[in-house]
Amino acid sequence: MDLTSAFLDGYNSQDPQIDNPYIYSSPLWLAFRAGSQFAKYGTSTPIKCRSSRGYTLRVFSHANEWIAKPDNTLLSWEFARK
Repeated sequence: MDLTSAFLDGYNSQDPQIDNPYIYSSPLWLAFRAGSQFAKYGTSTPIKCRSSRGYTLRVFSHANEWIAKPDNTLLSWEFARK
């Protein structure tokens, strides 16, 4: 499932705590939340975001590929291993 538009909405959001328009815990909600956190920590602009196994996302930027997954109240992410 392609979640790029929701991810980029979160990445470009001014106030992600208020602006998330998606149903809580849906894949789109998770993508929006991940996008806002990626922007907060200064990662490069992603080019693609897709759902992965379980409740995780795969995020692709020009230089890296990330796996993002919820971890209690925050999202954790790591480099994808090939």
